[in-house]
Amino acid sequence: NQRNNKNMDPTKLKKAIDTLKASGVAHSDSLYFTEEIDSKLREAIEKWYAPIPQNEEILLFTNKIGKSFFGYFRTGICITNAALYCRLQADTFLSSLTLNRSRKIIPLTEINTISIGELDHCYGTSYEGHQLIINGKVVGLIRMGTSIEYDEDMINELTEIFDALNK
Repeated sequence: NQRNNKNMDPTKLKKAIDTLKASGVAHSDSLYFTEEIDSKLREAIEKWYAPIPQNEEILLFTNKIGKSFFGYFRTGICITNAALYCRLQADTFLSSLTLNRSRKIIPLTEINTISIGELDHCYGTSYEGHQLIINGKVVGLIRMGTSIEYDEDMINELTEIFDALNK
């Protein structure tokens, strides 16, 4: 899923999202695009991730905050026209035993490649997430969907969008 790319371009990202929508591929209930993000959801995103400047447009967001169980599923990404905001679980064997989530803000100008990696390798049988890989480095686990199992449609959609950025 990862190829060379010269900085994530918001115009190219918008085009990739529009192409995906037009393709008719199955749409995940856990993936939101600009027109699906109302003021209430934006407020929740800012509370959970970080304040987002008003001049930034949210292009995509994963895992609506209100659907989680005690915050357990609250890992995900929010990509604006300027930065990637994320809340991630550490990618370690013992990650399933903690509820520690790290917050990161990465300007799009610092992102050369982005992809979804392997399923977690955490202790136990519960699903923690898939690796989020930025510039060839695993930055943490992102939960794909808000149910007990991962959301294959969400993985396919994000993979298609991220691959389009690399063309």
